[in-house]
Amino acid sequence: MQKRTLPAEVTDNIVDELRAAGDRQSLSSIALASSVFLARAQSGLFRVIDLNKIHCPSLNSKRYTSFKELLVESPRVRWHVRALLIGDFVPIYNGAGFRCPESSYPRGKMSRQHFLDLEAIENCSLEKAEALESILSMLPRVEHFAIGYPDSYQLEWHTLPPATQTAIAAFFQQPSITSISLSRITGPCPSLIADIAQLSQLTSLHLEDISVDLENVCSLNELINLKSALTRLRKFWLVPPALYAAAGTEQNYVMNRVGKAILQTARESLEYFAWHSLGGGHDPINVGILCNLKVICLRIDSLVDYSVVIRPLIVQLTQAEQATIEVIELRAFKPMSGSELERNMADWMEFDELLQHSAFSRLVEIRVIEYHLTHSPNRFCFPDNPPKAIVYPTLFPKSRERGVKVNVRELADCGEILSYDGLTCL
Repeated sequence: MQKRTLPAEVTDNIVDELRAAGDRQSLSSIALASSVFLARAQSGLFRVIDLNKIHCPSLNSKRYTSFKELLVESPRVRWHVRALLIGDFVPIYNGAGFRCPESSYPRGKMSRQHFLDLEAIENCSLEKAEALESILSMLPRVEHFAIGYPDSYQLEWHTLPPATQTAIAAFFQQPSITSISLSRITGPCPSLIADIAQLSQLTSLHLEDISVDLENVCSLNELINLKSALTRLRKFWLVPPALYAAAGTEQNYVMNRVGKAILQTARESLEYFAWHSLGGGHDPINVGILCNLKVICLRIDSLVDYSVVIRPLIVQLTQAEQATIEVIELRAFKPMSGSELERNMADWMEFDELLQHSAFSRLVEIRVIEYHLTHSPNRFCFPDNPPKAIVYPTLFPKSRERGVKVNVRELADCGEILSYDGLTCL
């Protein structure tokens, strides 16, 4: 009896539909069901590897070592990985030891408090660092590489073993890398950032709250006088360190200089630029030089001074040679209540008036995104205030009159910043 098989187009479409739906369980099942589905299903299962999902040092280190063992035992998996996300969790110190919150554990496991002493934490970190060095050496086709820490926790670069620092720096130089995301890192050598700015193949770069080693004078001078090679960059996300942080003014100045150098080089290629600053700082950037900018993303919330941070950039865009802006994205990491928005009505009215300039003649959408940095979805609900989905559109009456849409969206956390899907990491 002749064995019947489905056409390759059909099996590929089945797997692609499951991958598009994010149905990892079905992808796993179909990969085990038949060898016909295996290769394409593995491509979906291992396309994005996030080693930072379990926020517990002991469980997290096991995640690293398990993935390393998988790459050794199943070499073909190495070729499917397109995005690698790494990070860590800083445990809560309670005076007796380190405690990981219950929300860090897989559901139904370890409901009791889980304590780790300093020695256990150090062992887990070393185990993870060694595993990461091996992992990086076995992934030849990664396109997006992200190092990011949840919420406000910082990665102290000097706590990484020298071999791990070298492995990460070398991985950035891999020809397949076209997208890099670095978030909340303290103390890296300035040359690390300078070297990233020389990767001419990059199309996407995210630098958030990076505080370089100010003691390394030679490398620091190189960074301040940076000559960028990012001529193909399409997306750039820049969040300078807060001015009120340790050495915040100096760090802000350094990252502003980095941003200016990158913008100058990518002035013709850049289409998306996110600028999230709490203050103007010294030597501010100029977005008016960007020739093909389609989306500009700005931070709006109670910590941001409209007149110092937002208004200057909008005014710069009015002085641009041609109208290119199609979307203005406004992100609130510390959302305001509807009443707070209404109290700042004068600023919003001026904002709306500026958007009537001919430089914004191609504007089609004002996109408002609010982040809820908590496991509780109701943390930023304001039952006694007008719903913000109603309030925000009223802040831009003139823009709405000419057909500009005002859309409001809420996100549970900042995970989107480090996500990956065809290099849409921003």
